[in-house]
Amino acid sequence: MFNGNKLRELRKEKNMTQIQLDNAIGFNNRTVCQLELGNYQPSLQKVVMIAKYFDVSIDDLVLWEI
Repeated sequence: MFNGNKLRELRKEKNMTQIQLDNAIGFNNRTVCQLELGNYQPSLQKVVMIAKYFDVSIDDLVLWEI
């Protein structure tokens, strides 16, 4: 499951709004909002895009359920 709280934390560290991050990564408006709220599970491609943008591991963005 995608970790919306981690995304929020990374975004705030860069002092970005949700819309600014949407634009920077090339997402539709409100995608970041939905990710942070947990209302949307991104594709692997989008997780990779976010990880690359913030220079973090994919593991940092995913809550692994065992």
